[in-house]
This record gives sequence, structure tokens and C-alpha cells, in this order.
Amino acid sequence: MEILSSRPKFWEYLLVEELLHSKLSLLKDEAQDVERIRARKARRRPYDLASYVEFLKRMTRLSELIPNVMSSMTDDIPAALGPLGIPGDPVALLRAVETFEGFCLEVFDFETEAARTEPPEEFRGVHNALEGIGSAAVALFETFDQKWSTALRGIEKGSRDFVILKLPQLADETAKVNLIDD
Repeated sequence: MEILSSRPKFWEYLLVEELLHSKLSLLKDEAQDVERIRARKARRRPYDLASYVEFLKRMTRLSELIPNVMSSMTDDIPAALGPLGIPGDPVALLRAVETFEGFCLEVFDFETEAARTEPPEEFRGVHNALEGIGSAAVALFETFDQKWSTALRGIEKGSRDFVILKLPQLADETAKVNLIDD
């Protein structure tokens, strides 16, 4: 990545932006895959009541991941950016973005299985409610990506605030000693 080798002004923030953009593109492809699977209704597997209840219990795993996802946005990315005057950690930035992406991919795995499943009649309403949870995860990712880019453009234009989802970071980014003006 050119950003890492050239380390332009605000390189850590630019790196996060690039990572978010590239991961978002992949996630949008995943969303299209789920829609294609959903369109193939003839290939759905019928589940009996007990099997379907077990399938739904896996939703608990998704709800357990939500705090990790929020932490990747509000704690891990800012920590990896580093304090003023100290270079950020590109590996930690990658991990934080991949944690967020990983949550979305797990949601897609669940939704893909749901799309391939014919539920028992008594769970049809619940099953229909699962439709689109992957798209909702991508929408969250996309919102974060857009807010990140908007805040970064503001910093590049001289703003002293960098706020993403109530994430205060950067009192004066221009004071970072690792920033190089070319």
C-alpha cells in the first residue's frame, strides 16, 4: 500500500479509510450472493421444529459479537491510531477493521443459511424477519465508512474535530510528529 510506504499527512486516517472502502466493496458482493441464494427457492432444505430451534439459537452468537464490533469502532481503531506525536499501528488498524468486517461476514453466513432453509410453518414469520440482516450490517459498515471519510475531509480542510459515532479523537492531528508534508 502506497499510504504505508509514503506516510503522507494523516496517513493513519487515510489507511483506515482505504481499508474501510476495500472491505465495504467485498461486503456488498456478499450481500448480492445472499440475494442470489434467496432467489433459488427450489433449493431450500426443510427443517423440522427441533432443528430449526437449534438453528435460531445460533443467533445468540451474533448478539454476543455486537459489543466486539462496537469496541472495534470506538476503542480499537482510536487506540491503533496512537496518541499525538506517536505513529499509529497499521497492523492494529487492520485488525480493528477486520473485526468489524468479520461480524458482517458472520451475519452473512447466518443469513445465507437462513436463505437455504425452509422453516416449519410456525416459524415462518420469524424466518421472514431474518431477511435482510446482512444488508443491515453492511449499512452500518457503510455509515461508519462514510462518516470516517467525511470527518477526514474536514480534518484535511483544517477542522480540529474528528468525531465518528461519538468517537472523539484528534485535538490537533497536525501536531503529530510522524506526519510528513510532501
